Amino acid sequence: MPPHTIPTNLNISQIRIETGLDRGTIRKYRSLSEKGFHDWISRPRNLPKKLGIYYSFVKEHLELQPYLSSVQIEDRLMERFTDLPEVHSKTIYNFVKTSG
Repeated sequence: MPPHTIPTNLNISQIRIETGLDRGTIRKYRSLSEKGFHDWISRPRNLPKKLGIYYSFVKEHLELQPYLSSVQIEDRLMERFTDLPEVHSKTIYNFVKTSG
């Protein structure tokens, strides 16, 4: 459910259950006017990707073995690259989801 269609009679906990969004995100969306929300979502977001240089490695592994989990990919990255940045497993999970 897009944030601008969330009924205003729900509290933050109910919205979180309905949408799966983080409580802080819900507060931020609620604090924005409709125009402010549209301005915010229209801004491009090019965040630096800590794992970007490993994209081809991950993509190649997923093409050869599409059943690999993000944990297995993380293990292979750690075995292969001694300079792998210290990142949370969720970061690797997100990276694998966007690479596959």
